[in-house]
Amino acid sequence: MMLTITAEEHILESFTILKGNNPADITFESLKEVLTKMGDTKLTDDDIKNMIEEADLNNTGKVSLD
Repeated sequence: MMLTITAEEHILESFTILKGNNPADITFESLKEVLTKMGDTKLTDDDIKNMIEEADLNNTGKVSLD
């Protein structure tokens, strides 16, 4: 059985990785950087933008855990 990682799981893992920098928000650029460092080369820029849009509950163009 193959497990699928959801957009939410990618976002939460990104917050965990970036926490050392104490980020307030995750932007497209920061998420792309983290995903690249994690070895995720299958996602396109559009995929990453869609992930941000899906998790951006207050329409700011970035994701906040607040």
